[in-house]
Amino acid sequence: MPRPSIRYEVLIASPSDVVAERDVVDDVIRDWDSSHSKATGVSLHSRRWEFDAIPELGDRPQGVINRQMVDDSDLVIALFSARLGTPTGVAVSGTVEEIERLRGMGKHVMLILREGDTRPVEIWVSIARLSSNEVIDCRKITIHLPSGLTEMS
Repeated sequence: MPRPSIRYEVLIASPSDVVAERDVVDDVIRDWDSSHSKATGVSLHSRRWEFDAIPELGDRPQGVINRQMVDDSDLVIALFSARLGTPTGVAVSGTVEEIERLRGMGKHVMLILREGDTRPVEIWVSIARLSSNEVIDCRKITIHLPSGLTEMS
């Protein structure tokens, strides 16, 4: 029998040097959803450009991704290591553009920094500008969900 539920679209954003970490975040979201969605009535759906965006002509690539995925996301989990990513013509990287776009809409933003990496000064400056919300220490990753949801275990 159908049940009413709330579905959160979770954008996983990062440059290409943290693909394995993106996979881990995706797995954690899927595991949480599998374990908790029936009991809570809340479903988390991860979104990644490499799986969920469809190529189009007529706009810059990041513009297509923004329209197809970013604008309808409810929150973003952004991961960084030693790179910010590729400039888009609008922002220093696609990941930064996605974060700034969602912050501008009042959406939840989480930044995760991979521990132990050496980052050039310009990356720290850019991350500091983005992190008015929260920077998570990767030794203990806690994903904070919108009010009314429990933390992932």
